[in-house]
Amino acid sequence: MSNHLRADGRVRGLATNSSALAYSIPDAAARIGISRSTLYTLIAAGQIPIAKIGSRTLVLEQDLHDFLLRCRAEMAPAGEAAA
Repeated sequence: MSNHLRADGRVRGLATNSSALAYSIPDAAARIGISRSTLYTLIAAGQIPIAKIGSRTLVLEQDLHDFLLRCRAEMAPAGEAAA
């Protein structure tokens, strides 16, 4: 199944209520709303880890979640914890 951007901005082939443990690079980028290039930059910077299984490069759902929580914490005003 091919994953291409649909007219409504969603990625065809990516379930919106997915319970996947890991995603391909295009699916992981779409999952958090960034481009593949930005995701590759974050991976290279060590901000999002990857898992290699054979020739597949996967990003764990938990690592995407953790990354977003770190971003939110960095944006919180000083002295205020992110909820």
